[in-house]
Amino acid sequence: MINVKNYLMIIFTATSGLVFASDAQLLLVRDANPNKTCDVPVFNGKLYSVPNNQSLDDVSSVVGLNMLTRTQELPFEDNASGRSSIPTGTYSANIREDQTKSWMQGKPDRAWRLELINTNPRSAIQFHYGKDKSWSKGCVILTGNTDNVGLICRAGDPDTPDGAVTAVRNYVNGKVNSSSDSIRIRIVEWSVSE
Repeated sequence: MINVKNYLMIIFTATSGLVFASDAQLLLVRDANPNKTCDVPVFNGKLYSVPNNQSLDDVSSVVGLNMLTRTQELPFEDNASGRSSIPTGTYSANIREDQTKSWMQGKPDRAWRLELINTNPRSAIQFHYGKDKSWSKGCVILTGNTDNVGLICRAGDPDTPDGAVTAVRNYVNGKVNSSSDSIRIRIVEWSVSE
């Protein structure tokens, strides 16, 4: 007679490292050299979707990946709350849609965001809508697909960040169908050439 508890544990252990078709995998590639054209340095980056036939942790190039949006973040300052980017690594994320800021009120598209989990000692590290550097207190700003890498230095086209949120939301919602599906985000710093 098979011990069902042990059998299920073996299946879970054997499959826990696999990627399932319903998982959303995102790769944030920060330019290893912060942009110093603003009054504070910022990291420019690009957020890519990673196909489920690839292991997120094994991706070593963006060749063949779909770029969803450009991003901008504050530089790394010892992981200080409110003024530092999050350290590189692989994180799980949850979707948030609550309207906690005035600019989210009545605008559900602006309220949609991804929040990284298990980021102790930090919390509320999010990938969200934003127009300029004042929108980042340690979060990742989804700026759009414009080639203007200085977007965080000034107010941008109001439709550009909205389009960025839509692109990320559409990708994630197309992959995640239930609470058992996962969202994983890997953050790396690579030298980027345009």
